[in-house]
Amino acid sequence: MRWQLLNACDAECVFCHLHTLPAGIVPLDFVLSRLDQVVEIGGIHLSLSGGEPLIRDDIGPIVRKAKSLGLQTSMNTTGTFITKRIDDLRDIDLLKVSVHGPREIHVQVEGGVDRFEKNHGGP
Repeated sequence: MRWQLLNACDAECVFCHLHTLPAGIVPLDFVLSRLDQVVEIGGIHLSLSGGEPLIRDDIGPIVRKAKSLGLQTSMNTTGTFITKRIDDLRDIDLLKVSVHGPREIHVQVEGGVDRFEKNHGGP
């Protein structure tokens, strides 16, 4: 299951329409209650996305609940908040960080904001 947890992101990638939508977030109690249902219907993998799921202050409880239910858990991220949320990511099975190419291309794709070194530590 791929779950878009919120309509909010720190990037404005040229291929994504999310920044044109009203901001929104799926409430924590709703997410936690539905994770049980994912397992009940036979779900084995949960891919967390957004926008940027690490914007959520409550991402840790979501990851921990998914793992406690035995779900293989992955996440898509821009990379901006990894350091800030490292404790919330310890149980993630797969963390997918968006890198759109060399710095010049990455900056173009993410709407012209140069966060490449901050997000990815690259040259």
